[in-house]
Order: sequence, then C-alpha cells, then structure tokens
Amino acid sequence: MYRVFSSRLMVLLLVLLCLDLTVAPLIQVLGAQPLFLYLVILYVAFYWPGAKLLPLAGLVGALRDLTTSPVAGIETAAVVLMTFFLHWAVQKMDRQSLLVKETAAFLFVLGIESIIATGAAQFDGHPVFTMTWRSVLISSVYTALISPLFFFLMSILFDDRERSYRQQYELFR
Repeated sequence: MYRVFSSRLMVLLLVLLCLDLTVAPLIQVLGAQPLFLYLVILYVAFYWPGAKLLPLAGLVGALRDLTTSPVAGIETAAVVLMTFFLHWAVQKMDRQSLLVKETAAFLFVLGIESIIATGAAQFDGHPVFTMTWRSVLISSVYTALISPLFFFLMSILFDDRERSYRQQYELFR
C-alpha cells in the first residue's frame, strides 16, 4: 500500500505537470488538450484505497492553480469538489468495467472544467477566460479517450495489476 505523498508519486505528478504545460498544448484537438494530472486522481480512485484520494486532489488542484489558473483557488476547489463526488460514485460502481472508467473520466473532467469555466466567466477581459463550452466538452472526451492507456501505464509503474489479483484471491480463501 502506497503513502499519499510517496516519492514515486511526487515525481510522477511533477512529470505529468510538465506534460500538461509542454506536451499537451502541442497535441491539441480543436483547441482542447488532455489533462494528464486529472488522470492520476481517476487512477487512484479506481485502484487505491479511498483515504488517499482527497489529499491527492488538493495537491493536484494546487499544482494546477499555481501553474495554469489565474484565479487563485478556483481549480483547487473544483478538483476537490469533483473528487469528493467521484469517491462517492466509485464506491457504488463496477471498478473493472472499461466503460465505467471512461464514463467516470469524462464526467469528472467535464465537471471540473465546467466549474472552472463558470467561475472564470465572472471575470471579464482576461484571455484565459475565453474558454468555450466546446473546448470543455472536447477536453473531457480527449482525456477520457487516453485514460485506458494511462491506467495501463500506471498499473505497470505501481505494480497494481498483481496486487489487485492477490487481494481478490484472498477474499475467496
């Protein structure tokens, strides 16, 4: 079982933050880009114990706030709020279904980006706040589409495939 702020996870968050800032703008589709840091929260929600989720969401939101959001706190609040709902929902759904994971990724990112876009609409004149609903929707779809590959790579990095198999086996002893 991993600590919330393990060195491996911190390095991963920094790498994904760099990807969000450098690579994601290069692979835009219709002005929308994937949000790699949000995928970590989704992965932890589906594969790790729930106690790790909200502290990680606060950290991811703060990292995104410090680097991409001109309104202090809006992204942290959105990420923590949607993570709270994600944690509640994941406890009630089939965690092995790819369709469920894709749908959860889409709704999670859509919720966060909608809260940010709505909050950002309160401030006129800033070029970052010209986010359209079309880009919110495309960004949500884009992030959801890359989530299976991301989850596969994360399961290799953290060796969660073997661990989840062992845990399931122990339940039926």
